[in-house]
This record gives sequence, structure tokens and C-alpha cells, in this order.
Amino acid sequence: ASSVLSLAHVLTWGGFFLFLAVLCVGIFFFVYAIVPETKGRSLEELTEYFCNVTQDKASLLETPPTTPARDNSAPRVLFGKADFVGLELEPGDGAGDAGDAGEDGAKL
Repeated sequence: ASSVLSLAHVLTWGGFFLFLAVLCVGIFFFVYAIVPETKGRSLEELTEYFCNVTQDKASLLETPPTTPARDNSAPRVLFGKADFVGLELEPGDGAGDAGDAGEDGAKL
């Protein structure tokens, strides 16, 4: 903030905004000349182009290793009946009961 005020004091406010306008025009022409046109190109073409420009050897175009397919013929059951063998609950001991009290008698 202080550098903006210092520059505006030296150039006056009109000169300061003229400086910013010239800077923006310069940046526009720099980007127009340097940044490649990407319209109409596929993502793969752009990836290949930028890998060549940066000489990146680890290309994103390589096919990732395939993983073996899972057998989806039988549905997978989480917390099935077999998971609760030997676990006995009494009525009112279920989690989430609003009236349950802890071991010390305090409400949960």
C-alpha cells in the first residue's frame, strides 16, 4: 500500500493510472505472443504439448496399471449377522437411546 502511494505521489494519480494501463497492455501482448492457443485441442494434445515444452519425461499419457476386477456376483455385507455372534444386548441398551444413563448414572 505504501509503495502505491509513493508511486502515485511521484507520478501523480493520472500518471499512476497511465502506468497501470501501459503495464496491462504490455502483459496482454506478452501473453498473446507466448501462451499457445488451446482452442480446439484435446486434453491429450495439450498434455503432450506441455510435456514436450517442459521436457517432462513422466508423461501423464501413460496408461495406469490395471487392477484385477472384483467379483461382484455376491453382495458384500458389512456388519452381517456373523459379526455379532456372541454379542448379546438387553432391551434399552442400544446405542442412541435418549434415556440411557452411563455407568455412573449420568445421562449420556
